[in-house]
Amino acid sequence: QSGIGGGGRYDGLMEKLGGQSLSGIGFGIGVDRVLLACEAEGIELSPATRLSLYLIPLGEDARTFAFELLSTLRNQSIRCDMAYGDRGLKGAMKSGDKSGAKYLAVLGENEITSGQVDIKQMSDGVVASVRLSEIANFLK
Repeated sequence: QSGIGGGGRYDGLMEKLGGQSLSGIGFGIGVDRVLLACEAEGIELSPATRLSLYLIPLGEDARTFAFELLSTLRNQSIRCDMAYGDRGLKGAMKSGDKSGAKYLAVLGENEITSGQVDIKQMSDGVVASVRLSEIANFLK
C-alpha cells in the first residue's frame, strides 16, 4: 500500500447525523505510513528532544499565568508543557513523570504572589527555588 492519507467530500453527512444540511470535507493521514514513507525516501527524522520543564498549575489564575510563562519560554526555544484538564495534583504529577521532562514545577497562588517557584530535577529529586523571572536562565 502506497497511500499515506485519504479523504473526500462529505456533503449532507451532518444532515444524516441529525444536524444542518452542510457541505463538508475530511481527511486523515496515517502517522505510521508517513514514517515509512520518510524512511523509504531516505529522510532522517531528528530524535524527539526531551522537555525541559513540565508545569502543573493549581487553579485558574495559575493556569492563565502558566500559559503566559510557557509562551515566553517557548519563544526562547525552551521545550516545555503543562498539565491540562482537571485531573488533580496526583494525576498531574504522574503525567509530568511520564512526560520525560528534566524538571517539574507546581505553580499555585503562593508561587505567583511570591514570584518564586520550586523546580524539581526529575533525575535525582533535587529541588531548587527559582524566581519566576529567572526560569528561562535556569533552564538554559
